[in-house]
Amino acid sequence: MAAGGVFRALKFVKYLKQHGWEPTVLTAKPIGAWVTDRSLLDEIDCEVHYTKSFHPVGLYRSFKDRLPKCPSLIIKILWFFFEYLPDLLMIPDTRVGWVPFAILKGLRLHKSKKFDVILTNSPPHSTHFAGIALSKLTGLPWVTDFKDGWIVDPFRKKRGFLREMLERNLERKILTNCTNVISVTEPLVKYFQQLTHRQVSLIPNGFDEDDFTPTKNKHKSKFVIGYFGAIFGDRDPSPFLLSLESFCSNFKPQKTVKVIFIGPIVSDVLSKIRSFENFEIETKKYIPHRECIKLMQTCDVLLTLVGSDKRNNGVLTGKIFEYLRCGLPILALCPVNGALWKFLNKFNRIYKCSPSNTDQIEKEIEKAYKDVRPVDSGKTSKMLSIYNRKNLTGQLAIHLTQSLK
Repeated sequence: MAAGGVFRALKFVKYLKQHGWEPTVLTAKPIGAWVTDRSLLDEIDCEVHYTKSFHPVGLYRSFKDRLPKCPSLIIKILWFFFEYLPDLLMIPDTRVGWVPFAILKGLRLHKSKKFDVILTNSPPHSTHFAGIALSKLTGLPWVTDFKDGWIVDPFRKKRGFLREMLERNLERKILTNCTNVISVTEPLVKYFQQLTHRQVSLIPNGFDEDDFTPTKNKHKSKFVIGYFGAIFGDRDPSPFLLSLESFCSNFKPQKTVKVIFIGPIVSDVLSKIRSFENFEIETKKYIPHRECIKLMQTCDVLLTLVGSDKRNNGVLTGKIFEYLRCGLPILALCPVNGALWKFLNKFNRIYKCSPSNTDQIEKEIEKAYKDVRPVDSGKTSKMLSIYNRKNLTGQLAIHLTQSLK
């Protein structure tokens, strides 16, 4: 899979050997993935074990991909039984059907290999169910890594009272039974600490220096704004595009303005994006990650979108570290004084604004337009070395070692 959260686990696995740990990956066979990138497999140099899973949503999406001309009535019936009902009944998420297979495979692997520690990474948060079961059955220490919140996840659907109470209890049980807890942002670390009254460690997301190569800007006649990542939920680019339209009318830039969106976009938002005509727009569902980084480096400004829902205050998007590594101006539309807003305060060439303030967004676009200049990528790399994935994996290795004591 090529969703944003994959890269955290991928890079940990890539660099753990350099820090004295031999990883073995246990995962599910892919089915109905939103986007895939087989080139990512080239970065893996360890044992990877796949198991079956009961994943009705994946089956439904896979069916839709294979038969795009299937009658709409059949699609609606399948959606009800294979997506709506599983989402309603499978707790805490529709990937929980992997857990029995993971437990059985994990026990077999441990019998033959004798592991030292278990590490589970979420979401999906049901992954931790496999972790707690394997830890109880084997006696191994168990480290949990939350790359997103659970109950406080801004993209989580609101549930009924009983479901909410059950999931809150499950969240607390996972957090109190594991050996160590790791998360990605300070707000999430504070939330988990307040919930459990225990120490929670911070290991942020980052960038992999190996993904970057010197690239010259090739858009001399154009002013290119790039957005990289999925658009769904309350990540609405409409205020930005309206502001950009106004900027083109009022400022009348000498260069042709172009916006590129790289990543899957929900259909109703995609139609909105294509309705704007005062500037060029290019959309691609996905390109291989290395190509994505190269394209990112050729932009003039990089755009990130975080919705205005108060639950987004703890969101610090993973791609922001790759954006910073590029050394280009960043236009960040995010909650004022949220995690992303505060994090970006310490960097230069950052243009921040509330995601719905179109007048201010237009002003920030103008500032970013005037800030196009060559990048000293070597200097940028040194400033951000703390967020290098290799160094971050070193922090993980320390926590794994501590879990053995």
